[in-house]
Amino acid sequence: MKALIVGAGATREESLRSGTSSGFEFPLVSNFAEVMWREYRPHPFLRPFLSSKGVIVEDSGRDDLQRFLELEKSGQANVEQFFEFCWHNRNQFNDHPSAWHDLLHFGFLLPITTAMITQFFENGVGWRPLRAGTLVSAFLDAGDLVINLNYDTVFEMAVSAAGKSISYLPNLSLKDVMVAKPHGSVNLLVNEKEHSFRFGEPEIHGTAVPTSDDSLAASILPPRLNKQYSEHPIARTIIEATRSLTPNETIFWGIGFTQSDLDLNSLYRRLAITSDFITVINPDKTAAELAFAIVGRPIMHFANLDTWLASRGLKTSQI
Repeated sequence: MKALIVGAGATREESLRSGTSSGFEFPLVSNFAEVMWREYRPHPFLRPFLSSKGVIVEDSGRDDLQRFLELEKSGQANVEQFFEFCWHNRNQFNDHPSAWHDLLHFGFLLPITTAMITQFFENGVGWRPLRAGTLVSAFLDAGDLVINLNYDTVFEMAVSAAGKSISYLPNLSLKDVMVAKPHGSVNLLVNEKEHSFRFGEPEIHGTAVPTSDDSLAASILPPRLNKQYSEHPIARTIIEATRSLTPNETIFWGIGFTQSDLDLNSLYRRLAITSDFITVINPDKTAAELAFAIVGRPIMHFANLDTWLASRGLKTSQI
């Protein structure tokens, strides 16, 4: 079986091949705030976060978000640090008890859903053909594992469009392409009262909570600096379901590797142990070097999707 790990770079690739070129991009860690918060201000967390970074905002005469964007652009702060701060201070605002939920809903899920619709949906037509994901899906078989670290459902839609059935972990089904989304998804709802969760169809992703017991905030594990799956029961349950799977090939597509992501790196090493071939598809050669440092196994590096597809026997004329 194969294990395919899909990251933000894969959705960006899909936007380039299949999107509307509207200018609304999907975010990376390096430009998250610039892309996601064009119409949103992450109150009440932003000003205390800036203060924690030694930024004086009261007398600056400039917008708080603009100050954060400057820090993000210069590399002095990023969204992982911001969400780590927010997580540890999520219950500190008595006058805004829903602050954490609102941050994830309006500053996270709503922009992601908007980006999906803007890039890939045409009124009167429906979802656009997803060329990159469909090409990659051609190499997936029943019983293969996809670990999708993205909150959007673009790749799952492509797998379905390629005629492959999917099932979401923790429901193991060797008759389907199995999809694990430990970081959450726009089609995931959590019933905190019943301590249960469920995935909807990839094409269905509402922006409103259907009932008072369903939570969007609980369905998302944001890009925190030192996130641990043990702190998030859903992520832990999904990852635990992968333990019985032993791929003989592992492919990383559009993944950014960080040494601080201990739980995720542990998962990568576990998948790599049984894999005869480990591939990184990323224009940055550093990604392959980081992957080698994490998994300790030889890495095959492809700078772009086309060269990888060609290596699998897909002719250039078909790409």
